[in-house]
Amino acid sequence: MSNIMSFVGTVVRNAETKVLPNGSTVCNVTIANNQGWGEKKTVLFIRVALWGKRAEGTFPTLLVRGKQIFVSGELS
Repeated sequence: MSNIMSFVGTVVRNAETKVLPNGSTVCNVTIANNQGWGEKKTVLFIRVALWGKRAEGTFPTLLVRGKQIFVSGELS
């Protein structure tokens, strides 16, 4: 059994890509996800990390502040 999470949210700030000392590439981005409605509306901020080829590709250039995206991946 795996922990798969899927949601739609808005990018809070532009993605940041780093190359680690071991040569791995990681791209970090924070996504805001609205939950509930009316007076019970809350915002959940979720940190997302892309590793390897996904962090080196076009994804980081598309993850800009205000962009609405769909995220699906393993929860850890």
